[in-house]
Amino acid sequence: MRKSSVAAICAALAIGLPVAATTTPAAAQEARVGQAQIYRSLLQSDLASLLNDMGFATVKKAQGGRFDIETTDGFKYSVELMICDLEDQPPGCLGVSIFATWGVNAGDETKLRGAIDNFNNEYRIGKALMLENSIYAERYVTTDGGVTLQHIREEIGEFEAAMFQFNEMMNQSLGA
Repeated sequence: MRKSSVAAICAALAIGLPVAATTTPAAAQEARVGQAQIYRSLLQSDLASLLNDMGFATVKKAQGGRFDIETTDGFKYSVELMICDLEDQPPGCLGVSIFATWGVNAGDETKLRGAIDNFNNEYRIGKALMLENSIYAERYVTTDGGVTLQHIREEIGEFEAAMFQFNEMMNQSLGA
């Protein structure tokens, strides 16, 4: 604890103000390091259960290990299991791709390139690309070293937040 913090606590105690207890190192460590089930790979059933518990408007099983999502506010994207069932690896999949696509009207590509560049420079958590007549944005999550389902949930939430910002950037570029 810094001297100024100690001095402030002593002064507060001297004049009779209540002082909150400080966190002990053991309590701080317990709050920082928790225990949870660790997944070194993900099964379709793991991802399906997680997605169905997240409160989306719809979760539809698509081809392979892909799930198509629609949020309660109408944003559509997909979550797909990647790098699956490799030899000398745990059964299941070692990665999750979270991605969205937008159609691009003829003549809007030039206007939208600036939004794509800005997004890629400002948001390192994903990438956006201009494809033929569309924009593709993705975030990729690995199970390297093991992950919790809460981590995957948070990655999906981060993707949604970043896509909200990206959508705003694209709308500004188009003058919408």
